[in-house]
Amino acid sequence: QTMTEALSVKALLMPRKEQTVVLLTLLFSVIYLMFYNEFSHLVIASLLFSAVAMLAAYRHSALDSWPYLTLLFSLFLFNLMPAAADFNDNLFPFTGKYLFVQVSVFIFMAFSLFMSQRFAGRNAYLLLLVVTPLSWYGMSYVTAPDSADMYLYPVWALQMLLIALFAGYGAMKTNLAIRQVTYLVLANAMLTLSLTMLLSASTLTLAIAAQVATMSYLSWKYKVRIPDWIYKLALIAVVTRLTLAPWLADYSAETILNVHWTLIVYPLVLAIIWSATKYNPSKSLNAWFMGVFIHVVALLVTTETSYLLVGKYPDLFNLSYQEAIVLALNWLVLSGVYLWRSQLTQSLTKLYQVGAGALMLGAGLLHLDISLLTNPFIEQHFVGEGLLNWTVLQWLLPAGVLYLFTRYRLLSSNYHSAVFAVVGVFILFFVNAEIRNVFHAGYINIGNGIEQAELYTYSIVWLLISTTTIFVAEHYQNKTFTNIGFIGLALVLLKAFGIDMSHLEGLLRALSFIGLGLSLVGIGWLFQKMQRKPKLAEE
Repeated sequence: QTMTEALSVKALLMPRKEQTVVLLTLLFSVIYLMFYNEFSHLVIASLLFSAVAMLAAYRHSALDSWPYLTLLFSLFLFNLMPAAADFNDNLFPFTGKYLFVQVSVFIFMAFSLFMSQRFAGRNAYLLLLVVTPLSWYGMSYVTAPDSADMYLYPVWALQMLLIALFAGYGAMKTNLAIRQVTYLVLANAMLTLSLTMLLSASTLTLAIAAQVATMSYLSWKYKVRIPDWIYKLALIAVVTRLTLAPWLADYSAETILNVHWTLIVYPLVLAIIWSATKYNPSKSLNAWFMGVFIHVVALLVTTETSYLLVGKYPDLFNLSYQEAIVLALNWLVLSGVYLWRSQLTQSLTKLYQVGAGALMLGAGLLHLDISLLTNPFIEQHFVGEGLLNWTVLQWLLPAGVLYLFTRYRLLSSNYHSAVFAVVGVFILFFVNAEIRNVFHAGYINIGNGIEQAELYTYSIVWLLISTTTIFVAEHYQNKTFTNIGFIGLALVLLKAFGIDMSHLEGLLRALSFIGLGLSLVGIGWLFQKMQRKPKLAEE
């Protein structure tokens, strides 16, 4: 049968037996070619499936998704092809797998132009026209070894510039707004990709982000509606690359103009997303743009704080004590941002909440290690000398962040009791760590012993903290914190009588009892003075 009517994306992707057959055929072919990946087999398979898919799509518009499947199939086969033996040969870009790239670009672009001209309204081929060179040149350049750049980049850049000139000429000649926008996006994509290749592989993300801004501007200028799902796919690609790249070893030492790439790429992506938000005519995409913007800000903070404090990006599978502290704090702050954002949007509320939950789970797992199993009281970790040390980031700041979660109602009130319990544990760890650090200069492992002066310092400091908590809670009429203060005071008294005074004898023990008793009398008197007197009932 033959049908040339243009169909919607939903109709093209709907399940049908033909789609199942082609997917299974490609899947089985991939499995075969992974084990028998001779170059001739890969080329023949790619050309054969591409020809069949293009012929089928030409006959029936319901199969317009098949060329995309064969594009993905061919890109996968490219990665199975052996690299050139000698990258010092200036003709290697015209041999082997790199010749295959150029032939594939020509075939897919020629087919896209033919179909878009032959069948007006089947705009899937306008998208294929842009995706083809962007994916082929981008992927082949990123996966090429550094030794291939000297000869590969000039050839790729020249071909992309020729495509850009061709696209610009097409934009001037056509009268259809949708084709003008497509050709201009293609020209911009080729120019941007050639420039980002000149810098480094990490800037490929900029090329994708720039297309989002370009499509938004051209859509606004020419009054052409570009489907939202295209923007969403591009934004997902940008976020995925920016999220995964810092964890990859290939990007750990990546620089742009002698500056670490995250300090260049992340701010530029933020500027591009802001520009796209300003010009994009689709209001429904505002939540997506804002979500990507917040996520990139969070990535910038996470990567740079780790780099500035630790000296490198965190290695997720081999985290040091300091790296785990920074990462746990960043994830906790990030989860708060996501929870806050979930209250401001209606379309992506569930997504933000799931993201926040995943981040809090990750932070919790890290603290299960660094705060319980291998905390610096148990393991010999260097926390730093002075009051400003790693325990501030490990316990004090997370306690403050969790308190803000309850203060601004980012979490359901059902979780407040659990959050306050965690805050209390963190404060307990932090105060004790600060006291111990004063006496042990950076190493607070309890195996190092406890001095007598240190033992008394714990009692004095916690007595002051408990008393202050009682008075402040009473001033603000907070029954919960008043009870917490009294519990702390009771524990201090038990420690003083059971541990501290057991080391004293004679007159010193008597004086200690008298001093402690006078302190309690003073606390009681001040507490009574601060209690609010009930108003007399009118007679």
